[in-house]
Amino acid sequence: MTASSIGPYPFVRLSEFPLPPQEQIELESRAGRHGVAAWLTGFKGQPFAVDSLADTANGVAAANMIALYTSLVGAAPQTVVYGGVILPYQVLVKGIEPLEVTQTILGVGGILGLSQGLVIARWRLIAWV
Repeated sequence: MTASSIGPYPFVRLSEFPLPPQEQIELESRAGRHGVAAWLTGFKGQPFAVDSLADTANGVAAANMIALYTSLVGAAPQTVVYGGVILPYQVLVKGIEPLEVTQTILGVGGILGLSQGLVIARWRLIAWV
């Protein structure tokens, strides 16, 4: 098992812990009245972003990986693994932004061991309950 993944795509790392669904609170106040009213509106996901780092066999594979990532936009909710742990909620992929897609001389480590491609992408997600 890889340390982190979104759906079927493994990563060397994700930049931060994916934001879980949380109880939402709506505050209400009225002019001329002291205090506020708080309404619990249920557990919902809030939009957030994480950056992923993945290694690939070469630069062409790195460019193709972005196209594969974008296939998850608008698809069914995806399972998330963070630090080797399967999270108890899924995420909807709202968008992908490639930050870096490069060819390297030789990478050591990562998922492949020896790689010559690097993909850094920003994932726009929302937790799915």
